[in-house]
Amino acid sequence: MKLHQLRTMREVVAQGFSLSRAARQLNASQPGLTRHLQELERQLGVALFVRGAKRLSDLTPEGRALLPTVLRILDEVDELHRAARDMAAGDRGSITIATIDTHARYVLPAMIERLLRDFPTLQLRLLQGSRIQVANWLRDGEADISVAGLPSQPYPDLVFLPCYEVHRLVLTPPGHPLARLRRPIRLEEIASHPIITYDPAFEAWAGILGVFQASRLSVNIVLSAIDVDIMKTYVRSGLGVGIVADLAYSRSNDRDLRAINARHLFPSTVTHIGAHRRRPLSVHARHLISFFGPDVGRSLDRALRADPTPA
Repeated sequence: MKLHQLRTMREVVAQGFSLSRAARQLNASQPGLTRHLQELERQLGVALFVRGAKRLSDLTPEGRALLPTVLRILDEVDELHRAARDMAAGDRGSITIATIDTHARYVLPAMIERLLRDFPTLQLRLLQGSRIQVANWLRDGEADISVAGLPSQPYPDLVFLPCYEVHRLVLTPPGHPLARLRRPIRLEEIASHPIITYDPAFEAWAGILGVFQASRLSVNIVLSAIDVDIMKTYVRSGLGVGIVADLAYSRSNDRDLRAINARHLFPSTVTHIGAHRRRPLSVHARHLISFFGPDVGRSLDRALRADPTPA
């Protein structure tokens, strides 16, 4: 089986089963394309096209079933060539990551450092926003991959794969009454203090507020912000207690704060890697995804291959 046979099949389908138009696009002769298709069918052992008296009219059921695999093979070959060109040019290229502020600040820096070590001339761009903004950037082609929780609405052209969980912590200054508890914290105990948490533009706000509302507890959210470091600044000042993601707290960097596990009170979220079904991932994007674990990359590849609709 040869790549030119697969390319012939792809182009004939793209040109509405017209061998003459496909021949012009491929700068080849019509008899040559006919021979490519016949050889491919002989090697596969199935008929791929429905033939009339003088022309091809459609794909056979076997052809329709095999076409997505043919397209994926050719996409992978094209990606191989793109990656090789990047490397031959000194690893030049670019990648845009759409993400949430918390992941951009606390998870991605170490991974980006590794990525730039491996691709020193790579140009990298971060887009930070809400989950919906992140998904929209990925859908519209402004971002190559996303790192965020699942958006609240469906995106049929996007694939999301889970990579790690995010839990909630309550942050207080040292010596705070909640920090002295020697048992799991209760929701009403948190509600008795002014609260500092995420801005209403973020889904975390609704998730946190909904827990208090479900328990019929009124709360005083004295400050909401987008930046978790801002929240921690005001917790340090004694303005209130913070409800934040666990990955935003570091024992070494936040020694002047106390972290209280609240995962039993607030729902955890799962961070997902997102990609577009119709846009092949670059070598740089794949390399970054590999830092989240080999299973994430393999699962993402399987999910992208699972789409049965040809591009």
